[in-house]
Amino acid sequence: MVHLRVTEQDSSSSTDVPTAQLEGLTGVKLSTANGPIQFKLRRDAGTFAFDGVVKNGVGAGTFEFTADPAFADGLAKRGFSRPTAREQYKLARADVGYAFLDELTAQGYAKPQTEDLVRAGEHGVSSTYLRDMGALGYRLGALDPLITLRDHGITPEYVRELSELGYKGLAADAIRQARDHGITPTYVRGMRDAGYGSLSMEQLITARDHGVTPEYVRGLGDAGYRTVALDELIDVRDHGVTPDYVREMRQLGYQLPLSGLVELRDHGVDARYAGEMADLGYKNLPAPAILKRSDGCRSIRTYEATWPQYSKTRLGAWPAARCSSSRSYGPSLL
Repeated sequence: MVHLRVTEQDSSSSTDVPTAQLEGLTGVKLSTANGPIQFKLRRDAGTFAFDGVVKNGVGAGTFEFTADPAFADGLAKRGFSRPTAREQYKLARADVGYAFLDELTAQGYAKPQTEDLVRAGEHGVSSTYLRDMGALGYRLGALDPLITLRDHGITPEYVRELSELGYKGLAADAIRQARDHGITPTYVRGMRDAGYGSLSMEQLITARDHGVTPEYVRGLGDAGYRTVALDELIDVRDHGVTPDYVREMRQLGYQLPLSGLVELRDHGVDARYAGEMADLGYKNLPAPAILKRSDGCRSIRTYEATWPQYSKTRLGAWPAARCSSSRSYGPSLL
C-alpha cells in the first residue's frame, strides 16, 4: 500500500493506493529505494503519470494528468451528463468511475449531476463505500444523504458493530444522530457491561448527553450505589454528584441515599464545606442540620476574617437559631 498525497495550488488530498495499481512500482521495494522513480495510476477518467525521486520510502515529484477521451461518452451512455475537463480531472482524482456509476444505477439512485458526483468523491463516498452501505440497507435514493452520513463518520464498520449489538436497521437520520452524540460501539458495550444492556438508542443518547458514562456508573457502583434506574442516574449526574463526591462525603460521615446527596450538592455542601464546618466544631451533623447551616452560615470564614475577635470556639458555641446570616450580624456584634 502506498500513501499518495497530491498537492496543487492551495489544496491537497491524500489516499492509500494498493501498490499493484501503480504501474512501474511492481517489484520495487520502496522502503530501501533511492533515486529517480516514475509510475502511473490509471483511472476510468484518465491517467496520472508521476515523476520524482524517492529516498528511504519517501518520494516527491510532479505529475501530469491525461484525460481518457472515451470517458465522457461512457457517462453519456449510462445516462449521466458529460463532464467538463475540470470535472473529469476531479473524478479521476476521487476514483469515481464506471463501477461507481453502475453501482448507483443498481441501487436505484436518481442520476446525479456531474458536480454532485465530484462532490461525492471529494467527501469520501467511494464505490466501495456506496456498495457496502447499500449491502447494509442504506440505499438512500440520492447522493446528498449518503454524503451526509460519510461526513458524519458513519462507516460500514460502525453500522455493522451497532447491528451486532442489537441496533439493526436504524434509519439514516437515527444512525447519524447516534454518531453525532458520541454513541460508539465501545460506549454501548461499556454501558451493557455496567448493567444497562436493554436501553433503546434514544435512552443511550440521553444518557450520553448528560455525561453518564460506563466509568461514572462503575464509580457509583464501587461507592455502593448499584442497579440505579437510568432516570435517577441521569438526575444524579445532572446535579453534580460524582463518585469522588460520594467518597469524600462518606469519609466525613455522610452515608446517604443518592437523593440525600443530591440535596446536599444542590445546597453547595461539598467535602470542603463539611470539613470546614467540622473544624469549627460542627462534626457529624445530620443532613438537615448541615443543610440549615449551609443555607444560613456560608460566610463564617469571611466573618472570621472581618471580626477575628470571634474565635472558632465562640462560633462553634453559637446556637443554630443564630445562624441565619453570619454576615448580617457582624456590625451588631461589634
